[in-house]
Amino acid sequence: MKKSKKYSKQQCIKLIDKECLFCGEDKYVLLDAHRIYPGELGGTYTPRNTITSCANCHRKMHSGIIRVIGKYLSTSGQWMVNYFDENNIEHWK
Repeated sequence: MKKSKKYSKQQCIKLIDKECLFCGEDKYVLLDAHRIYPGELGGTYTPRNTITSCANCHRKMHSGIIRVIGKYLSTSGQWMVNYFDENNIEHWK
C-alpha cells in the first residue's frame, strides 16, 4: 500500500495560493507562508492570518517596507488583503 504524503499547514497554504500576493512569483520553492499576526504573539497558520509571499516580499514585510493592515472576508466569500506597498500606495487584493 502506498503511503500518502502529509503536508504542513504552511505547505497547504502555498499549494492553494500558488503565487506571491505582492509580485506574482510562482516558484513553489521560493514561496513562504507569512502570518499577519506573529507566532510569538499567538498567531497561527489559519486562512485569515496567513498570506503567501515570495522570500523577497516576505523579508520586505518583516522590515516594514510592505505593511499588511489585515485580511478580510468579502461579502462574495473571497479573502481580501489590505496593504501598503514599498511606495506607500494602498492596495486591496
